[in-house]
Amino acid sequence: MSQQNGSMLVTQSKKESHVVAVRLTSPERANLAAHAAVEGKSVSGYIRDVLDDARARPRPTLAAAGALLGICDALLAAAAKIELDQSTRDLIAEQARIVLGIIQLHEREYRA
Repeated sequence: MSQQNGSMLVTQSKKESHVVAVRLTSPERANLAAHAAVEGKSVSGYIRDVLDDARARPRPTLAAAGALLGICDALLAAAAKIELDQSTRDLIAEQARIVLGIIQLHEREYRA
């Protein structure tokens, strides 16, 4: 269905769409254009696809994060009992901190 809007013909699909303006630096715009080109899409088509993918991915649940924290605890306990080099111990501790951070972030989001 089409209708005349001033001097412009507007189709039904265009009438239901919205324009979103975003400020980007020149390097950000070039990066976005490069990603779109690699995918063989227009910049707007690429952004739509990225947004669709982001919406389709389920957010991690607190239960899943809790399970990860349990795994990290087990790794930390095992690391304390067996001989590991310091870099491996540091890696395990860092991963545990990351998982704990995810849990804390989700707690704040669910409380808000």
